[in-house]
Amino acid sequence: TCDKNAKCNNTIGSYHCMCNPGFSGDGRECTDIDECVTGDHTCDKNAKCNNTIGSYHCTCNPGFRDHTCDKNAKCNNTIGSYHCMCNPGFSGDGRNCTDIDECVTGDHTCDKNAKCNNTIGSYHCTCNPGFSGDGRNCTDIDECVTGDHTCDKNAKCNNTIGSYHCMCNPGFSGDGRECTDIDECVTGDHTCDKNAKCNNTIGSYHCTCNPGFSGDGRNCTDIDECVTGDHTCDKNAKCNNTIGSYHCMCNPGFSGDGRECTD
Repeated sequence: TCDKNAKCNNTIGSYHCMCNPGFSGDGRECTDIDECVTGDHTCDKNAKCNNTIGSYHCTCNPGFRDHTCDKNAKCNNTIGSYHCMCNPGFSGDGRNCTDIDECVTGDHTCDKNAKCNNTIGSYHCTCNPGFSGDGRNCTDIDECVTGDHTCDKNAKCNNTIGSYHCMCNPGFSGDGRECTDIDECVTGDHTCDKNAKCNNTIGSYHCTCNPGFSGDGRNCTDIDECVTGDHTCDKNAKCNNTIGSYHCMCNPGFSGDGRECTD
């Protein structure tokens, strides 16, 4: 026999009565709670609480009206009424305000080299990688000057807007971040004379004229040892110059290899 203002809950072999919200009692007898008397209500201090069966109703006092501005709006009082206005960064009629995504609408002051990050009621600017500043003003970082780059020690760092580019120095090959020495003597990419030896060096090469030749290695001329006297021919032999060397021949009446001649 639960009260009409109670809920009946079935149990094993029996049942249990529980008064509905707004009523008190054992469930078999339920009486209305006067929330206006108990103070268990949410009426404004400038409103009157009117009890109803199982609940209550709030009515604004004379000179006051129901205030329903959005939490993100400002309430402006007017004569006999009020006006709701959404706060900056929000849009709507004041009673319902939604966040404006300035990053989507473009209504922001972020630098062209910055990222716009929307926040509730506003936005935040962050400079892109390779730039520094407050997000509203971003300047390029010259990584080549700051040293904040990964170019190889044998490469040149070239600054670009927002980044940098690495280029291997002459005599080296690679992507600029890793550069290896080019052996010009092996590749043939050198200007040594045909009568010179090419000697590879780190990042370059060096030319040395072969024995019997003189010059800077890039231009080598034959040395006439017979003229300079830089030979080992016997005094009784004739010195004959050859390209890069010389040949000794014993004079008539003498025999030998030209370096040693006997009568």
